[in-house]
Amino acid sequence: MADPFNLDGAIYGQAGEEEEESVVDQLKRVWKNERCAPNLLQYEKELVDMVKEALDQQQDYVDSMRKTMTDETMIFMLKLLELEVDRIRFVLRAYLRARMCKIQKYNMFLLSDRAQMDRMSSVELKACKAFTDAMEAHQNHSFVANIPENLRNLHAPDMIVKPDMDSHVFIKVLKNVGSIRVEDEDVEMNKDEIVLVNYSHVEGLIERGEAAMV
Repeated sequence: MADPFNLDGAIYGQAGEEEEESVVDQLKRVWKNERCAPNLLQYEKELVDMVKEALDQQQDYVDSMRKTMTDETMIFMLKLLELEVDRIRFVLRAYLRARMCKIQKYNMFLLSDRAQMDRMSSVELKACKAFTDAMEAHQNHSFVANIPENLRNLHAPDMIVKPDMDSHVFIKVLKNVGSIRVEDEDVEMNKDEIVLVNYSHVEGLIERGEAAMV
């Protein structure tokens, strides 16, 4: 069986391919973006599915080769390959875990708006609804019935936790995108620059892959 991760290039990228981002590098970037951005970003379904499929294929390859391989050098190389698979799996799980933390924190905000709901995968949306139902049942049983009636609406706007879109973040500009409006001035965004900026001004750059969180 061929190496589904193609460690010579397909997923990791060929030497000298400066402009083309490998799949593993994409996964690292979206993980860091998710971890550092204040809001829940769009679920990267195509990328996640691709990585999951490659991980499953690679694990099957390792398992099958382990049963027949006797050469010590090849066994050592197989162990290195398995370590690399575990490393990629860790990044994937960390990405999904970072998203779930935000989903639990901003659950009512995410469910209050269709555009926000569309940022979640079907599994995440189901988990968000189940978490919200469980929290409401717990709150109603624990204390809601004992507080004044005008304070019992847990879905009131001032009761919903929202992400701080005006927080300041560091970003790395990945492409020359020209100038953007920041407060009352135009700021040039040139490739490879590191910029400290209000997140609301660069959210679109992050979503389009023109900048990355650092």
